[in-house]
Amino acid sequence: MRQIFSFSPGHSLVILELGQFAKHAVTFEQQRSLNKERVDEIVCYQIEQIKQKGSPTFVGNILVASVRPLIVFDGCQLSEKLHIIDGQHRFEAMKCLMKFGLLAPNFVLVVEKLDLLNMDEVYVAFQDVNKCVPVPIHYLSQDQIVNQCTNMLAAKFTKAFSLNSRARRPQICRDEFKDSLIKADAVRNLNCETAKQLYDRIMELNRHFERKGCDYWKNTLARNNVRERKIIENTFKKCQANPDLYMFLGMVKNNGWLTDLLSG
Repeated sequence: MRQIFSFSPGHSLVILELGQFAKHAVTFEQQRSLNKERVDEIVCYQIEQIKQKGSPTFVGNILVASVRPLIVFDGCQLSEKLHIIDGQHRFEAMKCLMKFGLLAPNFVLVVEKLDLLNMDEVYVAFQDVNKCVPVPIHYLSQDQIVNQCTNMLAAKFTKAFSLNSRARRPQICRDEFKDSLIKADAVRNLNCETAKQLYDRIMELNRHFERKGCDYWKNTLARNNVRERKIIENTFKKCQANPDLYMFLGMVKNNGWLTDLLSG
């Protein structure tokens, strides 16, 4: 492992071989559960990149925390474990490609490393990443942009997002919201370089959905169902009246708003 850039003391970019990284890397316990479908999608995409270009094209650096006591390894300080704060799905995809023989153990990757005193500091760093702390665009991954944007929305509309996968209209399941944006490659398709740009595009669509009006949603979602039309009317008015629930994207089930977002 070799340091190639230092942002500040204890915060650097290092390069190391995948096989070496796999021996030390562990997923930080506060991370949400691994989404195997996302890992499979990344693997399939990278296999196509390898076929077309001869090498994978992973976007963004994996962010890890190295906790004291540190030892000097190959001229660089390293702890026994590297706690992955951001990038667990990319890392799992890399391990799969290595298992398939498509990436060699000596495949070189760039890792962003934080040297911290204890696990409490790791937890703080993890919270910072999930609270939209600005980071330089040149190593901001799509996952980070989506994650930051989602947290900005959830902080503004505190009752609009739910951790429950069975969230009921107008609430939106937070994890499904993130995953749908990533799966659709929304950051790249919308040419967003920052979380704020993605946030603005989503808010523009949200206002558009409000302007459609209550009658539009009643006729679209429940044309001949009197009871359902009344529920939709109450839901729409509740969104208008409650600033914490002002997220009209939740009127559409199964992330149906995504098509409108990508079509501009």
